[in-house]
Amino acid sequence: MAEKMTHTPVSIHPNSAPSVRQDDDIQMLARLAGLEDALARFPEDVSTAARTALNIRAAFQAPIDNTAELWPVMQVKS
Repeated sequence: MAEKMTHTPVSIHPNSAPSVRQDDDIQMLARLAGLEDALARFPEDVSTAARTALNIRAAFQAPIDNTAELWPVMQVKS
């Protein structure tokens, strides 16, 4: 049975030390993703991968207008 998240995951900054709450969030998300075996065998690797993914996500800049086309509209030539 899936667990329900009771709080939002903490943003992880590249230069900050991981907190206990961050580790709890990562472990909960890993279990929700079905990574119990990987978490049991390689907890540091799962934690590092999660922190890396969160850092990349934080660095990603979404478009300001999410309804705008990223590329010009494609047209068929006849």
